[in-house]
Amino acid sequence: MSDSLDYKNLIELKPAIEKSLMESTVNNNNSLDIEILSGLNEIESCLKPNNRIRLENMISDNPVRDFIFPEIYYQLRAELPYIENKENVPLTSIEIFSDTNSLADELITKINKPTAKYKVFFNLGDVGRYLSPFVNKGIAISDNIDIICLTDEQINNEYKAPHSKSNNKYFEKDFQLQPNVAYLQICYDGYLSYFGGPTKQKLYDLFKEILVILNSYCIVSVSARQNNDNNQFIAFKEKSKDNYIFHDYFYIESISHTPIPRIEIHSVFKGWDKNYQDDYLHSVCKLFPVYFNLKDKVKCAARWLMNSYLIENQLLQYILAITAIETLLGDQNTGGVGIKNLIANRLAYAIGTSDFERSEIISSFVDIYKTRCKIVHDGCEKLTEDEIKNLDRLRYYIHCYIQYEIKLHIL
Repeated sequence: MSDSLDYKNLIELKPAIEKSLMESTVNNNNSLDIEILSGLNEIESCLKPNNRIRLENMISDNPVRDFIFPEIYYQLRAELPYIENKENVPLTSIEIFSDTNSLADELITKINKPTAKYKVFFNLGDVGRYLSPFVNKGIAISDNIDIICLTDEQINNEYKAPHSKSNNKYFEKDFQLQPNVAYLQICYDGYLSYFGGPTKQKLYDLFKEILVILNSYCIVSVSARQNNDNNQFIAFKEKSKDNYIFHDYFYIESISHTPIPRIEIHSVFKGWDKNYQDDYLHSVCKLFPVYFNLKDKVKCAARWLMNSYLIENQLLQYILAITAIETLLGDQNTGGVGIKNLIANRLAYAIGTSDFERSEIISSFVDIYKTRCKIVHDGCEKLTEDEIKNLDRLRYYIHCYIQYEIKLHIL
């Protein structure tokens, strides 16, 4: 298969794209009507197989729809005031969309090369302010992930922020980066949609895994939290070397069914001497390349574990944490011993340091699994104090096992 798209085939889509634009309307929430989606789906049927495969790999299973619709929608929301008290306004009656010929050409040019280089920043809020003295030169987590602290000069020279529009509810404030705050920075090469999509979910999953490691080593604590404007991704698109323009922002809750996380400095980390904190933070960050090379099921379990922190319902927290440990240590073939005993023994002999400690872990896990069965099979609707302690112990065991896997791959 050729490395490039068949541009001639893309040009053949132009009449269908123009038709879809001309038939589209806008309501008083600046939302495009649903008819444009069916029109764009028809356009996709005109793609040649090679083009379809390449665009699916770069964008999504519905590449034309999922590329063109967000491009139009975002421009509509970002550039215009809300249309008050009107329904079904033709899209082409709005000046910036009136020239469908030029707009179709522009969309085809963009979809011909949809990928770009991005820097995506996650605002760590109060944690970012606490950690900023330790990361003034940045801490590399992997080849494309860093914890960084930007200066005013860097922000002003390298990152062009959007301008607020007084007549537009979409940009109620500038989403500018802040100096002297630690951010998690992810460098991403590919396609980053204006909407949710698989890429943003992938970035969020990566962020959750990083939180698990920072939590496992007592640097941050995490819990569910609602209505926290600081917890957002801000994405910048590369325009030229060391020059990025604002691309999009998105809140975690817009791409995930879980609440946005409350991230705080762990009480253990906060109690240490500043010099020790500095050394410890850098040493933990050096473990991330090891973690990223672990088996996929370890990383999947880390995400399940983090999900258990981000759900407010304690019964769901318990089930998600159980799912994490079953992902780590479970097996379809239990050899007749049963899943509970299999996991208990594997866990005990991985993280236990003595016969007594291993015996304690096995006994504790039996109690932990009883609570799981009570929730799943007996219709339990609320955890007792002892069962909440079981949840805490279960999470602790999972953290210990992830640390065990990391240590195993260092040796």
